[in-house]
Amino acid sequence: MVRRSNLFIVGEPKCGTTAIYKYLKAHPEIFIPDIKEPRYFAKDLYAEGLKYHKEFGGLTYFKKFFCIDTKKKYIKLYEKSTSPVNVDCSTWHLFSKSAAKEIHEFNPNAKIVCFFREPVSFLYSYYCMKYPVHESIGDFIEALDAEDKRKIDWKLVNNCVPTPSALYYGEWIKYSVHLKRFLNYFSKDQVKVFFYEDFKKDNKKILKQILKFIGVNEDFDFKLNYHNVGKEVRFPFLKSVLSHPYVYSWLKFLVPNFFKNILNKIYFKLIFKKSKNTSLKNEIVQNLKLKYYDEVVQFNSLLKSNNLIDKNFDLLKFWDYDIDKKS
Repeated sequence: MVRRSNLFIVGEPKCGTTAIYKYLKAHPEIFIPDIKEPRYFAKDLYAEGLKYHKEFGGLTYFKKFFCIDTKKKYIKLYEKSTSPVNVDCSTWHLFSKSAAKEIHEFNPNAKIVCFFREPVSFLYSYYCMKYPVHESIGDFIEALDAEDKRKIDWKLVNNCVPTPSALYYGEWIKYSVHLKRFLNYFSKDQVKVFFYEDFKKDNKKILKQILKFIGVNEDFDFKLNYHNVGKEVRFPFLKSVLSHPYVYSWLKFLVPNFFKNILNKIYFKLIFKKSKNTSLKNEIVQNLKLKYYDEVVQFNSLLKSNNLIDKNFDLLKFWDYDIDKKS
């Protein structure tokens, strides 16, 4: 019997999904392939990235990012599974405009798990992850402001990025738009929403809720010792050179396969160091919260109207978007 993915953890990125991947992978009733993010159903982003890299170069890196590009390759990821629950942890599926429809056509009975994070916190964490290799602008606010120009002129996008949309920061926090796409295809009973802040506060509680949602043993004893420590680049220039699509393609060609894993470990130890956990100035945070206030209001309304959060839960208060900030 060929198993198919039937649980999709669709995003957002930077919301604890790597830790969830590690934990769920240990559960005996759950199968997750070694490739954490196949991204197979984000076909619009694949098409955009392919068009961009054919014009500006970097196809080798693009093909590595979207390495599961056929249905045959995707099905093969799950061929060894004997588990009732088969998970796809592609966080780009929530951002994709086509993934909800594609996933539904592939498995209309699938369950969908979404994680969301307060928008400003998410954006800054996401930006820090992208800079300095994918993101060439060294100032967070300037990078946010570059979005409109980048949409018009792809030359302003670093060709080390998998697809230009990766740097359209304002699009990433349109939570209500992203979630609506899945609610258009899946029933409310098939969709479960969690918040990064809750998971950060109590890993075990959220994991148990996920297990209950998918109908497997909730009493599994997770070894809660995984921490996805924030990293920053020790040598930005060296990383940008080694990660450049042309350099990467030559290294892939020249380095023997048996030596690649060793070099990969050396690379990460050399290039990265533990992040200093820098934070944004309060003034910047408050200004951005004013900017994204309407989106949080719409998202809160969507969640409540679909019974995806408790009727007494106040998302604006939870994320510190009090009404007086708007006035």
